[in-house]
Amino acid sequence: MEELTYVVEAKIVEKTEQMSFVHDENENPNTMLATSSTVLKSRAEAIIHEEDEDSFFDAGSTSFVEARKQLTRPDYLYQETPCATVRNIRKRKAAVISGESTSKIKLTDMPNEILNNIFANLNRRDIFSVGQACYRFYNISANSIHWRNLNMTNKAVLESAFHRLISRRTQNVCLRNGSIQADRALFSREFTLCCLVRLDLTATTFAKAEMLVAILKRCRNLEYLSLESQGILPPEAYNYIAENRRLKLLNLTNCKEIPAEGLKRIFKNCPLTDISLNFTFLDEAASNVVIDYLPSTVTRVALAGFDNPLFNDVSLIKLVQRLPNLIEFEIDDNNTVSNKLVTVLSQCPNLRKLSMSRCYNVDPYAFTLLRRLRVLNIYGNLSNTGYKYIREQLPKAIVNESHLSTIGRAIDEHHFWGVDIADKY
Repeated sequence: MEELTYVVEAKIVEKTEQMSFVHDENENPNTMLATSSTVLKSRAEAIIHEEDEDSFFDAGSTSFVEARKQLTRPDYLYQETPCATVRNIRKRKAAVISGESTSKIKLTDMPNEILNNIFANLNRRDIFSVGQACYRFYNISANSIHWRNLNMTNKAVLESAFHRLISRRTQNVCLRNGSIQADRALFSREFTLCCLVRLDLTATTFAKAEMLVAILKRCRNLEYLSLESQGILPPEAYNYIAENRRLKLLNLTNCKEIPAEGLKRIFKNCPLTDISLNFTFLDEAASNVVIDYLPSTVTRVALAGFDNPLFNDVSLIKLVQRLPNLIEFEIDDNNTVSNKLVTVLSQCPNLRKLSMSRCYNVDPYAFTLLRRLRVLNIYGNLSNTGYKYIREQLPKAIVNESHLSTIGRAIDEHHFWGVDIADKY
């Protein structure tokens, strides 16, 4: 009987191989399996009642063994279309019917224009991180619109990294109180020209003086430059500064041993409007260059700390008369000037701010001639009684507004010479 059962099963396999099982994708696999079982059962009953024994397979044949193997597989009827694929198709169809979207929008699927707008809302640290994700994100993050303003106040950066940053068409850089460190991987300081417009290197430390020269060598479009507290600069640094033919503001406060030739070249080539030479202690040749060659376009001048005969009443009066548009003048800590200079300053039609703190040879009553002033800083010159008297005589002026000089200096990251370079968060 068992042998007959095997033969019947083999015969069923032969019949099923000749059948074309076509099923609907929306049909339940369990229903299909039940239907197929019913078909097989009816086939088996028909074969058992057949009298022609010649139609049976030989139990030892190869086709019989293969048929048994196929019958033991649970997905025998679905080997053309596995159940998993059917389920996925049904899920997609159900999502379309319900109105749901099966596609997930990825960041990498977005066009570069949209990614640029997204990256524009990131701060510099996050843009650095995004650029490390893939080559495409690196190219997008290197777009100049993300590096137009760069605030690195109090930061330390490798020399090669700084040059790579400003090579991204950066226009405004603040490295105040920061440092540029030596990079052993940098074998040459020959770089292409950059697009810097505003550069603040106040109190920035350099491992070598050649680092500062290499930065200035790349600049041709500077309009605002601060090198405050840089000490003794190489002579070629002043030659590179003079190459910026649109330079309007220059801050050389606390720079020492400024060469007369370099200063003269800057005055001839650059249309300066603001210049600060506070506490530079110029020698005689450089002092004469300031008096004789300072551009007439200058409106704000800072010459504090020149307590020497070179900047006396005669020389300073000569300078003031060459500056018809003078708005702000600082001459603090100068004991060689007197009431004569104050009298000449009172005749300047555009002068609005004057700082003459600790100028002890000036009679305090002379300041009452400055009727056009809006700010007067004369710290150390007056007693309390004299202060009240000046306030009464100059009701429109602010007396002793601030100890600090403002000429040539950026106020903060939000007021970086007219530009906001603060990080977004």
